[in-house]
Amino acid sequence: MIQRAIIHVAGPAGSGKTTFVEAILSASDAAILAARCVRDDSLRRPSETRPKAHAELRRYRQAGASGVAVFAFSKGDLGSGAFFTTALMSDYSQAVILEGDNPVGSADLDVFVAAAPRAAEQLFRRRRVAGERAKSAALRELLRSPDGAGALLDATLGLPLSGQLKRYPGILEDARRALLEGIATSRKRSPPELRSAGR
Repeated sequence: MIQRAIIHVAGPAGSGKTTFVEAILSASDAAILAARCVRDDSLRRPSETRPKAHAELRRYRQAGASGVAVFAFSKGDLGSGAFFTTALMSDYSQAVILEGDNPVGSADLDVFVAAAPRAAEQLFRRRRVAGERAKSAALRELLRSPDGAGALLDATLGLPLSGQLKRYPGILEDARRALLEGIATSRKRSPPELRSAGR
């Protein structure tokens, strides 16, 4: 039985999937097959082709792939094993890279290649939900009361356990003050500056 790693590379058009595949192929001396996989639900049966003018297949070959193909399949072929019966998969290899859609259903490694953000675009945005602000304000009001920490314990731990902890008023008061300080600090803190890609 042939055992080899299956690597699936996905991402939007123009994100650099093929460039990523080229980097893997160029950096390895292993025998690696590369397939450009395309899902087309209008197909009656899956097909395997090797167009000589296909730009991605040419790039795979130049980067060192030991075998290449375009595999087109439909929804009905997902996870059916049809890809494993192709001529490409009859070749020896230590790994197989699938770029695009995934016909096998699962892979040993799934990679998602995201497009690089534009100059003014950020990868992540910090967003605070209005409900979180209301919860923070309610907690702050509760803790402003001298019995606030005890009430919070009642609500979160239940009466038996909170009753035991209330025997130590000094600890409760320290906890109340620490929580209030933490809330105040988090409200003042501005979101960190996000570095744009390329810096």
